[in-house]
Amino acid sequence: AMEAWDSGRSFRELLAGDRVIEERLGGEKLAACFDPAYYRRRVDYIYRRLGI
Repeated sequence: AMEAWDSGRSFRELLAGDRVIEERLGGEKLAACFDPAYYRRRVDYIYRRLGI
């Protein structure tokens, strides 16, 4: 993460270029980690609970 901060490159790009990360996760799993849809999946439920 600090390398991404210092170099201005994306964290995802740096992880994809890391041999160990690539071997353990692969492209699809790494992409899934950065998919915002996963983190927004309950937004409608949360808004309903808040009455928004």
